Amino acid sequence: MKDNIIVKPGDVFSAGPHRFLCGDIEKDDVCKLLDIPKEIYMVYSDPPWNPGNARMWRTLSKRDGEIGRRVEWGDFVNIFCITVNLPQPDHIFIEMGVRQSSDFISSTTNIGFPQFKREWNVYYNYTHPNKLLYFSNIGGFTGNPEGLKNEPMTKYVFEHIYKQGEIVFDPCAGLGMTARMAHKFGMVFYGNELNPLRLKKTLLWMSKYYEIIKFTGR
Repeated sequence: MKDNIIVKPGDVFSAGPHRFLCGDIEKDDVCKLLDIPKEIYMVYSDPPWNPGNARMWRTLSKRDGEIGRRVEWGDFVNIFCITVNLPQPDHIFIEMGVRQSSDFISSTTNIGFPQFKREWNVYYNYTHPNKLLYFSNIGGFTGNPEGLKNEPMTKYVFEHIYKQGEIVFDPCAGLGMTARMAHKFGMVFYGNELNPLRLKKTLLWMSKYYEIIKFTGR
């Protein structure tokens, strides 16, 4: 299956201990479809940062036709936060746009989200200012990723928080940076990605190390 991976909405794949869903967090019960255990160790995710960004990814994924649809940002953030918090992670790291970070933090207060600890100024694509938000009820992250960019930033966070064999979850997995770090640091990845083509790229990368098994789909 290495060279002919076909990904469609609703498909679930395994790669060794890791599990991937091509799902839509606005419509699907992502945690149930992935069969994520309760009380996981960590979430690291880079969701859309604003309504336009969210609509762009829906349009590119062709989930709502060729021109996409308007995304109700407040509803999206609420669903994202509920999905992130459902498996009760000890640590949550979220990359978020500078303008949206305060709105995102305030959205977490009424859904039992872990305590907001702090934020750092970081970068996306090496030039775009961004925020990295950290939530936890137990704390323990002592790193300082201020000013870091892209893969070096994600790697730095994992270096200072990872536990081998523990689960890290990403409901907006993109091109699989969190999945790659989970593999590198001996963690178990559970992730969801809206866009079949982006998920396929992650699975192709994973196929260098694991057999890719598709075990359910619509």
